[in-house]
Amino acid sequence: MIGGTDIVMRTSSGPAALDLCVRMIRMEWANAVFEDARSERYVHAYEDLSFSRLGEIFVYRDAEAAKAWQELGADESNQNTMIHILMSDTEMTVVVDDPHDAAMARVLDSIRAGLRMDILEMRAAA
Repeated sequence: MIGGTDIVMRTSSGPAALDLCVRMIRMEWANAVFEDARSERYVHAYEDLSFSRLGEIFVYRDAEAAKAWQELGADESNQNTMIHILMSDTEMTVVVDDPHDAAMARVLDSIRAGLRMDILEMRAAA
């Protein structure tokens, strides 16, 4: 069995923060597959995600990793092939197996840098 490390990041940007997070992951995992954690619905294209409706999402490295997680669960062979993201009103929790793994560290650094961007806090004019 493998375990996860929770990385909690403060943000009040809601769906925009979740979108940014998924975009940063896709920079590392171009063939990522997504699962709405609540409905257990798989989404194979980023463009089909509805961030305003998501509060929790699993992002798999690719279709093969999604299938392996479905079949084996938290098996050692699945380490660092899925990222779990949970949103609340004030924070986003990103769960990875090993935050010191090079790919995971790049993803986490990208997410942190993106969340510091002022544009996430700006509201669109009506």
